[in-house]
Formats: sequence, C-alpha cells, structure tokens
Amino acid sequence: MSTFRRTLALLGPAPIGLPILCAIACATALATYAVADRVYAGSARSVPAHARSNRPAPEAPPSASQFALLLVTLGNLYGSEHGRSARLTGADCVQASAGHYMCSYAVVRPGRPDECHIVQTEWTPGAASAFRVTLGGRVASCHTLREALASLK
Repeated sequence: MSTFRRTLALLGPAPIGLPILCAIACATALATYAVADRVYAGSARSVPAHARSNRPAPEAPPSASQFALLLVTLGNLYGSEHGRSARLTGADCVQASAGHYMCSYAVVRPGRPDECHIVQTEWTPGAASAFRVTLGGRVASCHTLREALASLK
C-alpha cells in the first residue's frame, strides 16, 4: 500500500459535511466581497473626480529634526543588528528642499575619540531604504551643522 493510501486510511472516511462546509465558506467569501465592493463604490462617488486615484497619497517627508532622529535611530539599529559597537549621536540636520537634507553627526566608539561626519541625503520612502546618501565625509567639528561646514575651510 502506498504512503498516500495509508495516510488516507488513517484519516478515515471523508465526512459528508465537508463539501457543505466548503460551499458555505465560499458563499460567505463571495457575499463579503460583494458588500465590500458596494461600500467602496459608494464612498468613491463621494470623492471628487480629480481626487480619485488608485495610487496612495504621497508620504510627506519628515522635518529636519524628525529626519535627524531617524538618521540616528536607523543608523544605530543597523549597527546593533550587525554587531558593530559604533553608535551615531548628536545629529543636526537642515532641510534644503522637500525630502533633501544635510546633517552633521558624531560616530562614537568605545575607547576612541568621536569622529565627526557630514552627510547629504534624499528621502526615499518607496525604496528599500528610507533615505539615500548622495554625499558624505568626515569633518573636524560636528557640534552643529554650521560648525561642521565651517570646519571644511
């Protein structure tokens, strides 16, 4: 006897109610779909034609202070998940235009002096990463972004 037939024999005869249960489940799913479709169609009519779209509303980019918090939080999360002891701190950011930021921050490692960095980024909420670095490097000072930029001279 094959393994499949032995498994079926262990299960016993098929209950008569199984086909009825499947039919009820399918009917319930179809009814739910029909009701949801009517509700959605009714709500779509109340929205002006120029506002109807299948695309979700674009996500507003964070403010400069919100982005500074994201930069530090995501950077530290990435470091901890990859077993790195370095941590980001003291981010100071400005928003040049919607979704474009320039920040200074410090990288702190145990037993080493803090490193000052500057970064230019672009907010990319639909991509694999929340933001894309377009320019970055080390600077002499990073208490504020203004100080970091002045230390480049």
